[in-house]
Amino acid sequence: MKDLYLNRRIQDRISNKYIGVALTMMFVIFCSIHPLQAQQDDCYKSTRATAVNYMNKKDYTNAVKYFNLAKGCPDKPAKNDLDAKIKECEKLKAKVIKDKKDAEEKRRRDAEEARIREEQERLQHELEEERELRLAKRAYMQITSVRFINVDANGNAITNSGILYWQDIKYILPILEYDGLDNYDRSTTLYCKIYKPNGSMVSFSDSPSGYSYHFPMTVKSGYDHEQRLSSWGSKDGGTFNEGTYTFEIYNEFGEKIDTRTFTVFDKPPTTVSVTFRVADREANLFVNNSYAGKGTAIMDLALGKTYTVEARKTSHTSQSVTVTASKSMNTTIDIPSPEPIYGSLSITASKKNVDVYVNDKFRGQAPVQLDQLLIGDYSVKMKKDKHYDFTQTVTVKANQRSIVNAEMQRIRHTPWLFRRPENFAKVFIEPVYAFDYGLNFDKWGSAGGHFTYCGSHLGFFAQYLHGIESDNKSYSGGLVLRLTDDIIDLQLLGGVAYNSYTEVDYNYYNIYQKNAWMGNAGMRIGWISGGFSWWDIMGGVMFDGNHKTPYVGLGLGTTLTAALVGLGVYGANSTK
Repeated sequence: MKDLYLNRRIQDRISNKYIGVALTMMFVIFCSIHPLQAQQDDCYKSTRATAVNYMNKKDYTNAVKYFNLAKGCPDKPAKNDLDAKIKECEKLKAKVIKDKKDAEEKRRRDAEEARIREEQERLQHELEEERELRLAKRAYMQITSVRFINVDANGNAITNSGILYWQDIKYILPILEYDGLDNYDRSTTLYCKIYKPNGSMVSFSDSPSGYSYHFPMTVKSGYDHEQRLSSWGSKDGGTFNEGTYTFEIYNEFGEKIDTRTFTVFDKPPTTVSVTFRVADREANLFVNNSYAGKGTAIMDLALGKTYTVEARKTSHTSQSVTVTASKSMNTTIDIPSPEPIYGSLSITASKKNVDVYVNDKFRGQAPVQLDQLLIGDYSVKMKKDKHYDFTQTVTVKANQRSIVNAEMQRIRHTPWLFRRPENFAKVFIEPVYAFDYGLNFDKWGSAGGHFTYCGSHLGFFAQYLHGIESDNKSYSGGLVLRLTDDIIDLQLLGGVAYNSYTEVDYNYYNIYQKNAWMGNAGMRIGWISGGFSWWDIMGGVMFDGNHKTPYVGLGLGTTLTAALVGLGVYGANSTK
């Protein structure tokens, strides 16, 4: 029981202790409720004031922090400027950061400029020391650079690329840029050595001993001067080679003052040589529509350029290929042969036994049928004895049949006394191409008159002829030479004739009127009896460069003393 009592007393004491603690905490909480409530009622104002205070101190980070805290205050008014203040703080904060960065960059730049000025002053000081040292060594100039350019004989630059190709070089011109180290202009002489890539020195006919050439010049005081030295080229040192050249410059005291090098390159190819060929050796090759050769064409093609190569042949379909020039292309290219285009030709005649010639090649007797004939123009000639030749040009078209039908015209004439009249004609003119059988009243026969006057042995004659059934006419006149004055009156005639005659082309039934001045030569034989000449024979030929017109006639008339007037009928033939 005692133990139970003690346990109860302990439990009561513990319970009273916890009750006291609880009452104490409740009192504390109660006592703090009113101040906390008051603090919550003043949260927005005090927090915003703190943020503004940080903002005025340019502590924009804390200012933004308290502005954001103020946004969580219970007493925050509906309308407030917290977002605007936060945005303003962030803008001011960014400006502060930028200003700090700009200030740091300016400080760094100023430090770099100061360092550069210090370095320049140091270099200038070293340059002055070097100048004094060179003056002490009798060096009056300092070469800062040497350029080597390709020029023509007059010193004009050929290429401006700066790259020297041995195929393009005419002359090499060195151009110096230098600073004068003395305080006044000084005349001096530079001596130069030029070494080829193989190490041998270039030497000219007038080279000074041990040098390639020398060059007198005036060294100007001050900085940044330019001097063009003497150029040299193929006329001086042979052709240029691929490789590196060395150019050494010595002063007048033989002291080397500068050494430079320049490189000459092998020009990369810009073309490729190509052979075009076609199996048909008669075909013509055209490259980009320009004639290149027959059967084979060798050309240099520009790399990268496209070419159209065409094989052409008359009466054939052209064939072509297109190629683009490259280093790896085939150097021999075969072009397809042109393909023939055929037509056909049918030739007939109005009579039998007519020989047919096509382009002067005998093709048999009409009718003639020619198939597989290449297109184009052909000359068709048809011949038959005692008929005029028939000639026509015909065009054979692709896959078409052309037709020629000849109407053969017979040569009509009136027989002469002679069986072989051409022998009679030879008396008057050689050569004779044709002479009709005597008087041809159908075509060439003519009638007219003549008048002859002759003194002792010399006189003149006039003659007029007119075609009986044509418009052919001639007027002639000239000198007469009398060979005899006996019963037989023999005279030679010579003069000029004006001929107006008509030609008929039986192939096309066209009529041509031609006029020509011609020569006239002939002979007259008369029979004189009792002062009268009852008849006479007159014959000769009228001719120009294209025609010859022989004539012969029988005249009836009267000769009184030395003059004869008569009428006659003449046979004449115009030949070509």
